Amino acid sequence: MRKALSMLEMIFTIILIGIVYIAILKVSSTYSAEREVYSELNLYQNIDAAVKESFVNIIDTFEPVCSNIPSIASTRWGWGHNSCSTTSPLPVYSNAGGNRQIDYKIQFSSLSATAATSLENKIVGSYLGVCILNTRNNTQLLLDCPRILNVTYSTGGAFAATIHTLGTPLDPVNAPTIKITYDRISPIGTIAAGTPPPEYDFSLTDIYSLRTGYSLTKMNTLKSSLQRFYNAELGREFNNFPAAGLHSMDDEFVPWFWKVFGDDSALISSLCVVAGGTCANLNSDNIWRSTFGAKGLMKNVYDNLLASDSKYSVDGFGNQLNLYPFVSQCTGAGADFTTCTTTVPPLPQDNYISGTVRPPYSSVLYVQGYGARGVTTPQHTKMYLSY
Repeated sequence: MRKALSMLEMIFTIILIGIVYIAILKVSSTYSAEREVYSELNLYQNIDAAVKESFVNIIDTFEPVCSNIPSIASTRWGWGHNSCSTTSPLPVYSNAGGNRQIDYKIQFSSLSATAATSLENKIVGSYLGVCILNTRNNTQLLLDCPRILNVTYSTGGAFAATIHTLGTPLDPVNAPTIKITYDRISPIGTIAAGTPPPEYDFSLTDIYSLRTGYSLTKMNTLKSSLQRFYNAELGREFNNFPAAGLHSMDDEFVPWFWKVFGDDSALISSLCVVAGGTCANLNSDNIWRSTFGAKGLMKNVYDNLLASDSKYSVDGFGNQLNLYPFVSQCTGAGADFTTCTTTVPPLPQDNYISGTVRPPYSSVLYVQGYGARGVTTPQHTKMYLSY
């Protein structure tokens, strides 16, 4: 009986073992490479989702804060509001002291404790698997991101470290492209010296599309509310005969929507029907302003027409919305609704036809930074209203 392998059989066995071993190494290497690719793709997708989710969460959380206009004399709301001027929905990269971090500039001190904690949890949760919380204070949220080497932005030109200057409007038209550079940790061998780190680009176009829709919803609500109010007041006044009301020939020449800018909502909703032939509720500066703070128009619109819901004073990106009452008054080279003055129409009176402001009336809602007259811009940044 044969009890041992021949030399030839041993050599053949060794060769077979070698072939199997090489095959195993190759399969293992391929698996490791595929796992690395999957890991990088997963990291990229996580960052993409985290930046977008945090962008929306920050804007939504700060909307009731940034949109609040305290008084007629207020001049800044939106991201210029004192409570929002050091907040941005887009992070910046920090490598101070060799720590790879994503830094969110957020004015947590302007939020309630509950809102601040909720926003922190949402942002940290969005970056789960990519970054971990380092610290949060009244002005920022720092995340440790050991594999991220840089975060830059572009809207068509060179990439830069920031794209939104604190305290200024957030560009509602040009969705930025975000470039993430990160540290590749290879499980299958040493990365060759000089090999550039991997970069991934993604755009906020999809998020901008949703926010644009929200802007249009707000502006259309404002537009339709003003138009409905004007038509209702005009119809009511047509039913008022002198001396309780104006002569019918004068009715349509009164810019009735101007009543919206008054201070007394009870009087604004009343009719001009009084004994004795006078219209005290019309001929009163309580509801028909002879002077006004140019920046106070939006406050009166949402206070008097929209149940004091201040969210209508900002667009879907948190930028300041403005109303200019009479487009015809803003003329001249370089006309800009931001700087054009408004001549308040006189109080309603007989022979109103002699006034200088005549129908059809045209007003404009515009986002801060898009007030130049005659310059064509997307409808979610400038919307005209005709009466």
